Amino acid sequence: MTERLKHAGLPVAEAVKSLDGSICVPQGELYFYVTKRLDGQPLRCDTLLQAPSLAETIGENIARLHLALKTFDETQYAPSDLAKEVENACPTVCAKIASTKMPNDFAAKFAKLYAALPRQVIHRDLSPGNMLFDGRQFKGFIDFEMAQTGTRLFDICYCATAILSECFSAPNVREIWPEILKYLLCGYARITPLNEDEMQAVPMMLLAIQTICVHHFSRFDKYETLAKTNIEMLRYLLQGMHGRCALE
Repeated sequence: MTERLKHAGLPVAEAVKSLDGSICVPQGELYFYVTKRLDGQPLRCDTLLQAPSLAETIGENIARLHLALKTFDETQYAPSDLAKEVENACPTVCAKIASTKMPNDFAAKFAKLYAALPRQVIHRDLSPGNMLFDGRQFKGFIDFEMAQTGTRLFDICYCATAILSECFSAPNVREIWPEILKYLLCGYARITPLNEDEMQAVPMMLLAIQTICVHHFSRFDKYETLAKTNIEMLRYLLQGMHGRCALE
């Protein structure tokens, strides 16, 4: 994947071939590979809070990545069934946020919206740690191990919630994050517009991603702190989006 993206002009870490010319080296059930180091450092939370408009650059580069990934054969990557994940997670998650109203039919509404979204190969793990910057200059994407066939809106919204998670303890993040989300979407749309179904699904996708995150982290004692943070994030999103768009 990274070789093709590199040839398409995308800033990604180039794989180093082994002595026999292969990219991956098997060891038992695992595969290992080495890449050349990209310039830059993982995106810092405080950088975004000081310059929310930097999210526009992130959105533009995610869009360019998606345009390149759209040429990949979807059948070669594991398909995502996010609607099923949300359906399975909702009973547990709703119990954990009982004090904050979650629509009883959220899973069904999300499944209907999700079915209409365009599919293609996506990165699946666009957290701030997987985007490299030198100051405010974008340098590249790393870690494509979780690439799958899904909806491109997932990558955009996952990036937004990952930024929120990284910055959630900052005192002003709850006021600034909506602005970051706006810049992210605007930057993406500047390169390749989202269709009407995708724009309609943004609030629901944010909640869906946060729902499966709460469900995942709540299953393990070692992630207790992360689970609490993600529960508070879900409450924040629900309170901020109550009555909007598809939640009406």
